[in-house]
Amino acid sequence: MSQISVSPDHPEKPFPLLRFSKEDKGVEELSPEQTIDQIWPEPPPTHQIHVFVKFISFLPKVATIRIILEAAHLVHYGSWGKDLKDLLCNVPGHGNLQYLPRAQTDSLGLKHLLCPEVLLVNKEYKAAYESLKPYVNDLWCGGVVVSTQPGIRKSCFLLYLLLHLLNEMKPVALQVGSRFMLFQDTGASLHDATDMEGYIIPKGTWALTDSRPGFEMPCPSFLNASMSGRASIIQTTAPLEDGELLRSWRGKCSVTFHSLEVEAMSSDKLVALRRKLNLDPKILATDKKALLRLLS
Repeated sequence: MSQISVSPDHPEKPFPLLRFSKEDKGVEELSPEQTIDQIWPEPPPTHQIHVFVKFISFLPKVATIRIILEAAHLVHYGSWGKDLKDLLCNVPGHGNLQYLPRAQTDSLGLKHLLCPEVLLVNKEYKAAYESLKPYVNDLWCGGVVVSTQPGIRKSCFLLYLLLHLLNEMKPVALQVGSRFMLFQDTGASLHDATDMEGYIIPKGTWALTDSRPGFEMPCPSFLNASMSGRASIIQTTAPLEDGELLRSWRGKCSVTFHSLEVEAMSSDKLVALRRKLNLDPKILATDKKALLRLLS
């Protein structure tokens, strides 16, 4: 059990605390009556400075955790059971493109999760979702490695999947570094991704993760939930990494491979699209093949 302090509303008030419990795998805020003195007894004078430094070092970590947890609740509240079509706007002159405006990404708290300004959605990604469903429904398939084209931010497809699954009221987990968010009918929660059991993840969960430095493999919670048949992992990766990931997964759980193909878009079309959506041209210029992007 570990406790992490949050900055007080007033210096004279006791510090509210966040308690991370290994028993319930959740996060709870302690009552104001449970002060720091009650949690950590007063140390000998020679150790007071050490404890104070240790106490202060927790603050940035808690701020990040609370922001992510609050964003998860916003995403759940704004997306669960609500038609994604009602949130998306048509891109003028591009019949196969829709986008989620920045006002929507802000209201849903998405900027604190994957930092987008605008989410572009193409029909190819809707088709990709349908092609993944049979793998998730297959009890013998533990996960799918999705290879994206160079130049496309891999997290974009995970965000589309997250919103789409919430619209269909399906349980979904999204890994964010060393933690993962769990969305289900009861709400959103934040958990330790290093938990080796992963029993908190319910049956039928889509476990979404991205391959990146330091997190090349799905987290232990996802892997164990997959091996026990409770979750199917969807991991995005760059083309150069997909073969290595497939080899790494073997021996842990059954995994298949899916290549995500997108249609190329010229730089002129991207500039024109930027003007219509009022975006920074430098951002669009970096991804000439992206039809589904998170622009930040």
